[in-house]
Amino acid sequence: MKKNEEKKERVPPENFWKRLTDTYFSFYRKHFKDDDGYPLSPDWSPQKIGMEAGALKKIITFLRQIAEGKKIDWTEEYASYQLERFLEKAYNDQFIKRNFYCAMLNKKKVDILVSTYNPALAKKILEMWYFDFPGYARDYDKDKAGAEIIIGFMKQQYLLASKEFTEESVLGSIRLIFLTVKDDEWWCKKSLKSISNNLQEFVNKIKANKNGRNNNTGSTKAAPVVTIKPKGGFGNL
Repeated sequence: MKKNEEKKERVPPENFWKRLTDTYFSFYRKHFKDDDGYPLSPDWSPQKIGMEAGALKKIITFLRQIAEGKKIDWTEEYASYQLERFLEKAYNDQFIKRNFYCAMLNKKKVDILVSTYNPALAKKILEMWYFDFPGYARDYDKDKAGAEIIIGFMKQQYLLASKEFTEESVLGSIRLIFLTVKDDEWWCKKSLKSISNNLQEFVNKIKANKNGRNNNTGSTKAAPVVTIKPKGGFGNL
């Protein structure tokens, strides 16, 4: 005879799970309507609920870990507010808006959080690049796209490391990367767009140089550190 086993109570995947799922459903109904103007609900049908709930859990966990990294109390009110902000940023992305389901939001969660456009910083990056490479054949549109990729990369690293994203620190980090490019006979002839698509390679080179390096101006002051997240964990260059 089989023993009757007590049914184990299912533990919620995160604190405030009900409040946060309500936040998600409320946001969805507010922003998505049918042709007659009636609110739509997200598709959490039996075939999709496991995948969608699991993806929402990962998003919430990610937001909580960021808050904990900044030593911010993860209260119910703060959690709901942060999820609402995340959903607003996601909704403002036209591609994600058309594919607004939790699996997609989770896949793009880092891109969503670092999506702020910063034309002033991009301009300074270009000025720095053109100064370091005076003979460079400029292509402003492609170079501008490369600068924006660099900003996105740096924001992602600072976000994941719970570091404050300041212009001074970021420009110092990018300066160090550009100097590394300048020392490489092959890469120094490539476009800024090519460099921007291979940033982790240069970051890894800088990390391998434990003693760092000085800039080409003769200054004995080292460039600011670069904060990154390599496969082995966080670290300073």
